[in-house]
Amino acid sequence: MQHWRRHYRPSSLVVAAAGKVDHDRLVQRLSAVDGQPAPPALPRPSPAIINRRRVSARGGLIMHRLPLEQCSAVLAFPSSGIFDPRRYALGLLSLIVGGGMASRLFVEVRERRGLSYSIDAGETAYSDGGLWSVEWQCAPGKLTAILQLVRDSARRGCRARRQ
Repeated sequence: MQHWRRHYRPSSLVVAAAGKVDHDRLVQRLSAVDGQPAPPALPRPSPAIINRRRVSARGGLIMHRLPLEQCSAVLAFPSSGIFDPRRYALGLLSLIVGGGMASRLFVEVRERRGLSYSIDAGETAYSDGGLWSVEWQCAPGKLTAILQLVRDSARRGCRARRQ
């Protein structure tokens, strides 16, 4: 209920309608909702930042602590844009390292060691640049072990490319 009251308020909703819609009737029906007083806003707790280094071309680390039993991690690297032909090799690396249930990380991290429910690698490409990332969720105590496995797997992938 707290989440609902905090986020689902008339001032923060957008209504979209498609198809055979009587615009005037829709506006009339929604005006009744808009005129109702909103419940009082609940205070939003801000996450405690435990370590924040400036993110630069050399990289950086940003961590936020929340009162949860799981943590989410993303290890990300700058990569090529959508028009760069190297992107195809990066897509293949994504599939091998973390693209599905037969990928190296999924087999090692989830199936063999039981450290995480899922782990994925993938690329996001824009016209002039992109991002290659590996992301997972786990219990906080397993974060370091998974990070080491991700590093080792990426390192093996880079060595295989050189040979």
